[in-house]
Amino acid sequence: MTKNKTILFPTDFSESAAYAFRYAQKLAHRLEAAIELIHVYHIPLHLMDVLAPTKLKDLDPVLREQLERDLREFAERNTREKMPITYKLRVGIPTQEILEEANKLDVIMIIMGTMGVSGLQRLLMGSVAEQVVRLSSQPVLTVRSRGSD
Repeated sequence: MTKNKTILFPTDFSESAAYAFRYAQKLAHRLEAAIELIHVYHIPLHLMDVLAPTKLKDLDPVLREQLERDLREFAERNTREKMPITYKLRVGIPTQEILEEANKLDVIMIIMGTMGVSGLQRLLMGSVAEQVVRLSSQPVLTVRSRGSD
């Protein structure tokens, strides 16, 4: 099976993600690839219970609409190159959902920003980018933004 000429770009809408997205566009342009922009809504731990939504269809419609708008606005604010960009919104554990989407699309690579999380925060939570790098069967490029510690 030949790979789809798509780059998967997970975003959390941060400045680190915006910086990495501009980098991803340059690479996608050179590779003549499309970009799929994905955001995974992670249910906060204190809200997780049997009633928490686990599928996109179960997400509050107002929240879903806002997240979809955030995806479009993120792309509009940070798009520098003319290329096909599609959007995907998912609900779940970010690492798991990112890897599932990458496998489903059979992307040529995953590009994502990293904030340089370290110390206690990294020990307790880990980094989504780090987990994706460790677990992905596709190549992963992490882009650390300027000014990260």
